Amino acid sequence: MAAAAARQTVCVTGAGGFMASSHVELLLSRGNYAVRGTVRDPGDAKNDHLRALQGAEERLQLLKADLLDYDSVASAVAGCEGVFHVASPVPSGRSTNPEVEVIAPAVTGTLNVLKACHEAKVKRVVMVSSIAAVFSNPNWPKDKAFTEDSWSDEELCRKNQDWYYLSKTVAEREAFAYAAKTGLDIVTICPSLVIGPLMQSTVNASSKVLINYFKGDRDTVENRLRNVVDVRDVANALLLAYENPASGRYICSSAPIRVSDMINILKTLYPTYTYPKNFVDVEENTIYSFEKLQKLGWSFRPIEETLRDSKTTMDDGAAAAAAAGRETTKNKKKTVCVTGAGGFVASWLVHRLLSSGDYVVHGTVRDPSDAKNGHLREMDDGAGERRLRLVAAAVAGCAGVFHVASPVPASKPHNPEITSETKPGRNVAEVLAPAVAGTRNVVEASHEAGVRRVVVVSSAAAVILNPAFPRDAVLDEDAWSDEHYCRSIENWYCLSKTLAEREAWRFAADNAAAMDVVTVCPPLILGPLLQSTVNTSSSILINLIKGGGGDDEEKAATTDKRRNVVDVRDVAAALILTYENPAASGRYICSAYDIKVSEMVDIVRRFFPDINYPKFVGGEDERILSSKKLQKLGWKFRTVEECLRDSVQSYKAAGILK
Repeated sequence: MAAAAARQTVCVTGAGGFMASSHVELLLSRGNYAVRGTVRDPGDAKNDHLRALQGAEERLQLLKADLLDYDSVASAVAGCEGVFHVASPVPSGRSTNPEVEVIAPAVTGTLNVLKACHEAKVKRVVMVSSIAAVFSNPNWPKDKAFTEDSWSDEELCRKNQDWYYLSKTVAEREAFAYAAKTGLDIVTICPSLVIGPLMQSTVNASSKVLINYFKGDRDTVENRLRNVVDVRDVANALLLAYENPASGRYICSSAPIRVSDMINILKTLYPTYTYPKNFVDVEENTIYSFEKLQKLGWSFRPIEETLRDSKTTMDDGAAAAAAAGRETTKNKKKTVCVTGAGGFVASWLVHRLLSSGDYVVHGTVRDPSDAKNGHLREMDDGAGERRLRLVAAAVAGCAGVFHVASPVPASKPHNPEITSETKPGRNVAEVLAPAVAGTRNVVEASHEAGVRRVVVVSSAAAVILNPAFPRDAVLDEDAWSDEHYCRSIENWYCLSKTLAEREAWRFAADNAAAMDVVTVCPPLILGPLLQSTVNTSSSILINLIKGGGGDDEEKAATTDKRRNVVDVRDVAAALILTYENPAASGRYICSAYDIKVSEMVDIVRRFFPDINYPKFVGGEDERILSSKKLQKLGWKFRTVEECLRDSVQSYKAAGILK
């Protein structure tokens, strides 16, 4: 089922839950979905996190529904093109009446949803089942990875009183039986242990597994092989299964990991907690094959990223209280300024700052009332607490400043050497003066306002352009582009970034006692768009997919050179990391992968095979960059597959690509 460019309405059952909340956020971020979310009480404050999502005011409707009440379910799905059935009871302990508390809600609720979908002529239902419906199978070969062909044995589940396993197994079987009888298009996703960042205020059952490792209640734990998956990757799997020609079941699990290895990662990230000290090995080594889902285009993020982001949200919400055994206290919010807030990188930075709940953001834009800044206004929570101000200029009263604004020339400038004292002509590209004088103005204003730290977005362009570097050298933060060489080849963008960053460091050296400066140097930045306009770096990938633009763009689109690339969301994470970590100092290269242009296109082709892709000719590779310094600070980056997939999906959702 191909994703349509026009907006379509879908329903998500149990929208306030752990997995469903993440999926609602993903759907809203795509821009081409209007979402109906079923909850028990739309007015309950515990659903506030859904109302605070970007795009929720315009495209999210919370509806009261009880899955055991057919009429309420039918009302919710009426008029929907697709339904994501996520709601399911997870018993917190031994059930006193499992048939009523677990089995009936799962099975009867599922059948009510499917019947309502059939009556409403819903095109596809994607249902969340569980790995619990797969692995309790005594007849499966012991040394073979479980696949979608395995089903849990219902009699064994009853014998062992594994009511949750039984409920998921029976509900999924009933779903496929209903599909066979009615012709309703049903796809099921079977995730393993789901962990990841919390959005809801309550702690779900799977997250408690991770929280217990932090609590240190037990010195000894079983060193079992854990099959886990990030909640955001489950959301991606649900959408892939909805938008693509999918059928049957899909196991959704990342690479297995021992409990001891998981705790060692946590110790490295958060050494001050008391963790279990002793591990008892167990014979159970269950593993799953997720090859079928990967063939659909699915990928998963590193376990380190999942654990880090899980812990971050625990610190921000109710999970931290559960881990510490006390009530949460609301931290005083810090006010920061983001320059050029409407741009590609800055928009994601504002989004991440506001999502953390820890910051009030002053975002500088040329015209606060311009409609192109509407995506920023949608980020504010609107719950009686405005945390985003769009202003023409403002660092006064800020604890920190992120200087992101910088001109990127779209064409060769007529007068690149324009200074801040001269008036720009009509056709002047305004590259050097805005970059250098603008940076100086920001750091000077920050100093006068008593700002303690300024994080400046520089560029790999200030690192790589130096003919004295050996061709095979891996460049780190000690490398600087040669200013004279930049002038000689008229590379004004590289020159502007080099001069602007050096200007920031000169000011920092003169005022080191009063203000701290850190710079972050990313290479080619890709990733999903938040803003309505297409930025220069995104246009490079768009032109590749379109088979090249014209003139210089066409040449760049077909030259198969190795490029350094990073996801815009990982750049935003790096900026916050260098701001929040007291140990951060100096420059930080922020590059995730070096990859041939043809390899990038091959990855995109796997997700979107119907596009007419270009052919390639050889080209000179970029210098390879090292991000070891930033990684030592704790920075992680997502896979190149996720970066490219999400980029193209956002272009399609925005109507840029058909």
